[in-house]
Amino acid sequence: MLELRGVPAIELDDFDAISGSRKQQIMCSRMFGHPITGLPDLSAAVSTYAQQAATRLRRQGSLTGMLTVFIATSPYSQDYQARSGSVILPDPADDPLTIARAAVGTLPHMIDPHARYVRAGVMLANLTSAASYQTFDGMDATRDHGLGTVLDQANRKFGLQSVGIGWAGMKGKGRARQETVAKWNMKRQRLSNRGTTRWDELCVVKAR
Repeated sequence: MLELRGVPAIELDDFDAISGSRKQQIMCSRMFGHPITGLPDLSAAVSTYAQQAATRLRRQGSLTGMLTVFIATSPYSQDYQARSGSVILPDPADDPLTIARAAVGTLPHMIDPHARYVRAGVMLANLTSAASYQTFDGMDATRDHGLGTVLDQANRKFGLQSVGIGWAGMKGKGRARQETVAKWNMKRQRLSNRGTTRWDELCVVKAR
């Protein structure tokens, strides 16, 4: 009854699920639209997910000290594989280039060149506040020096994946314009209309 009157019954801090911030970890994971094989396509996907996770990291003013990359084949296949690799960064970072390089660097050690992968993801862990991070002289965090800020501003203005690092700057068209045009992009042919957020997708009512 208290909440119906606008009185909060449970105290929430500034880093809860409602605010969109995370204290422990940030993860970006997707199913592929088509199975992919080989290092180039998998590197493109992992680089894209790493940059999306780094965007959320900067948005909440955090640094990451460790990242984990995982890849998996279909659980229904006879040769099901699920592998992961972790990297402890030399210094906590929010720089997208540092994070993307570290994520892609894990792949050669765990990829099976003949496997057909259907999923990948990147998780950032050991999060700390960028504003309060302190350490010894000469051991500063690897901070974004403008690249991430420029990418964030461009993607906010022109749509997600308008620009990116390396393979990750491939923009889609139409309803998939916020995704890449790579063959591993998630399928979106059956999306419902987004009438609450898109003028061009409002429902049309015809009377006879």
